[in-house]
Amino acid sequence: MPVNLPAVSLAINTSIPAVDIPLGVVRSDDFVSSTTHGDGTINGSTETAGIAKPAYDAQEVDKAVTAISGIAPSYPAAMRSAGIEGDVRAEFVVDEKGCAVTSSLRILSSSNVQFSEAVRQALPRMRFAPAQLRGRAVPQTVQQLFAFRLNR
Repeated sequence: MPVNLPAVSLAINTSIPAVDIPLGVVRSDDFVSSTTHGDGTINGSTETAGIAKPAYDAQEVDKAVTAISGIAPSYPAAMRSAGIEGDVRAEFVVDEKGCAVTSSLRILSSSNVQFSEAVRQALPRMRFAPAQLRGRAVPQTVQQLFAFRLNR
């Protein structure tokens, strides 16, 4: 005996509605893997509220890093004698002691590899007042422009 089923009319939407979700800025340090050490640090940085933070950005700290020692990169002799000027934009972390973490150095832009090398060589000798967050020194990522200019 055949069964008669009621007729059902379905309207199936075949388009996807627009979604407007504001996106945050993604930084490379959002993807840093970390290793927890027995002293409560993660990759050398203190863990805060259970969240590892290898280095803070300037807008995240109460007081940003400031340079306290005026050791500038040496002007490469070949570039000076050729009369070539240039710029290097570098990014690096300044630790809680005010020292640049040389392994964190990234050259973001450079007009010449010799200028980049001069920055790389000078960085270990540079000293800074470390960033402060809630009354304690914290590591901070710094972007700095090094301008190589000839006195004319």
